Amino acid sequence: MIRRTIQDYIMKFLFKGKVIILYGARRTGKTTLSKVILLRHRKKYLSFRS
Repeated sequence: MIRRTIQDYIMKFLFKGKVIILYGARRTGKTTLSKVILLRHRKKYLSFRS
């Protein structure tokens, strides 16, 4: 797994009562990054795709 530089930035603000939105081009690892971060904190990943 590639450690992304933004991961530390996201971790800094995670669970502070704010919303974090990841957006960008397709197939760039947004979902993977989300799942990796949430697994570290033993949280569930929810997707609202239909």
